[in-house]
Amino acid sequence: MLTSADPDLRDICRGRPELLDAMTGRASGVHLVSFIGSGGMSTVFAAELDPSRKNPDLSPTTPTRLAVKLMQPSTWQQFKRLNQDPAQVFLREVVALSRIMERQPPTEFVVGFYGSGYADVTMATGDH
Repeated sequence: MLTSADPDLRDICRGRPELLDAMTGRASGVHLVSFIGSGGMSTVFAAELDPSRKNPDLSPTTPTRLAVKLMQPSTWQQFKRLNQDPAQVFLREVVALSRIMERQPPTEFVVGFYGSGYADVTMATGDH
């Protein structure tokens, strides 16, 4: 499980943790390597994929170096307070990126999309 003392999650990449799918508990083969940046809703990390441990739910074309985007806990809580499903925000993005990735020939002007899932993060405040 990932742990953080930072509301922007900047510190969860310490020790190169492997991402586990929170819904299935399966390892992804993706390790967080470093913090790239954060915005109003999400934080992005540089990550590396160990091909020998790659989760079959990831696209077969997933590169070994990739970026992983995580929704910040404050954003998650804000959507919950508004009685909205926070996962739907990312789901819309997933659908849009999936459609773009299906284009033939692929476009080089959009970030590639290779999979999505849920990650459990425990905050220093005890929130999960």
